[in-house]
Amino acid sequence: MADMDAWVVDHVAPIDEQPLRRITRELPEPGPRQVRIRVSCCGVCRTDLHLAEGDLPPHRPATTPGHEVVGRVDAAGTAATRFAIGDRVGVAWLGGTDGTCRYCRRGDENLCVAPTFTGWDVDGGYADVCLVDELLWFDARELDRLPPDRPAAAPPDPTEEAEIAEITQHFGEGLRQDWAAEDARGIVGRVARRVGRHPLLDGAFGAGERPRA
Repeated sequence: MADMDAWVVDHVAPIDEQPLRRITRELPEPGPRQVRIRVSCCGVCRTDLHLAEGDLPPHRPATTPGHEVVGRVDAAGTAATRFAIGDRVGVAWLGGTDGTCRYCRRGDENLCVAPTFTGWDVDGGYADVCLVDELLWFDARELDRLPPDRPAAAPPDPTEEAEIAEITQHFGEGLRQDWAAEDARGIVGRVARRVGRHPLLDGAFGAGERPRA
């Protein structure tokens, strides 16, 4: 069986005391509806710091943090059909849902009453590979269809893409710059700044009003 490298929360402590430890562990095999991603990059979120420092109590020992992941599928379960080997995909904070609660049944999986989270309940992207339910991955294959002479684009941040979609659904084109300015902090601020470039909100701001990245 092949091995992989991963960073895990070895102990809860201030980040200056190095609570993360690099280990070698067995390469995981995907379950029937899972895909395995070979990680290309993984963002660093404040949530990862909260986990390492104990603000979010670890749900399991030696958890691998990281939930802003982009990589390529290198293995798939027997019932996983959404992506092919080699497809570029992304994974976000929501790692699993029960699929049966009233929110899941109406399509609001982000409100699931029994969710699991990437990098908290299941291992995340601070590793060579990670596993995720194929239905909770984000399609990043369009990046491979860019013209060869076009500069490489930054991979999409799956967490922000999900929050942009939710904001768009609830606020539509009524979202205004004053909302963006008032809440320009943390993830909300990043989403608000990007909303100005979201195609569904392209006309939401007047000339000279578009939030700047």
